[in-house]
Amino acid sequence: MTVTFSFIKKEGTRSLIKNTKISILKALLFSGVLSIAFGYLISFLATEDIPETKNLVSAEGTLRFVKKVDHQRYGSDVVKFGLTGVDEEFHYNSKSGAIDKVYTALENAGTHTVAVLFNREDPRSAVFDDRVFFTVYALSVNQHSVRSFLDVREAWESDNRLGSWVGTSFIVFGILLFVVAFFYPLSVIPKGYR
Repeated sequence: MTVTFSFIKKEGTRSLIKNTKISILKALLFSGVLSIAFGYLISFLATEDIPETKNLVSAEGTLRFVKKVDHQRYGSDVVKFGLTGVDEEFHYNSKSGAIDKVYTALENAGTHTVAVLFNREDPRSAVFDDRVFFTVYALSVNQHSVRSFLDVREAWESDNRLGSWVGTSFIVFGILLFVVAFFYPLSVIPKGYR
């Protein structure tokens, strides 16, 4: 009776070890897939280039409204605003840098003229929102530059480099997880359970 109990206990332990090891293997594979997918997504987002100045048009007017939206809803901080006499709604994204400076300048613009550069041929809209907006690539208040086109372009290039590096890191990490998962069963799971 003791022998039978010992045998059942030993078989139960082996089964538990086998199931645990298989669960670890599945977790490694799943994590590898997620890591590679996330890396490709970040790398893809980092390829968006700023348009050339010849494709940009200017608009100006006094401020109609201004609102700052934090990253929790849209993925990045955004300053939304509109100008009197201009139909378009504008968004200044955190990717363009110095978003707090831009928001403060717009909040304090009062009746001064606000001028922007944007690409009329590239309207955007948020997910689940039909309203169209345009990305701002340069902004000035009362003829004083708040963010020049060169400032914004430099911020985009820096963000793209960082995004590319982070995306590549996730892809490499995902590949390493696949390598570990490939060798894991050979080195850990006993021969009788493979």
